[in-house]
Amino acid sequence: MTALEGTNAQECTMIPHRTCLSSSITPIRREPRDPRRLFEGNALLRRLVRIGVFVEDRMKPDYVLGLRTEDYLERRLQSQVFKLGLAKSIHHARVLIRQKDIRYGC
Repeated sequence: MTALEGTNAQECTMIPHRTCLSSSITPIRREPRDPRRLFEGNALLRRLVRIGVFVEDRMKPDYVLGLRTEDYLERRLQSQVFKLGLAKSIHHARVLIRQKDIRYGC
């Protein structure tokens, strides 16, 4: 059994963010004002804002450790189509996307 068996893809996506942040803020490994810790932490927060998981006012390391799988799933196209009211359900949104009635980036 590999390390990734039994987990879904979204949890695997979140693991690098938590691992990167955990290693950069662990007090045993780095001091609070360590330049590397400050640089890596800020880079991670900017990346999460850029992909849309965070908003500007939540740019603190505590929020990264509180991320859930649902935070990533809300960013999916089918979830956005459903929230905008273009589809009656998540499943209907997926069908509309699959049938190319709704496209992204065209």
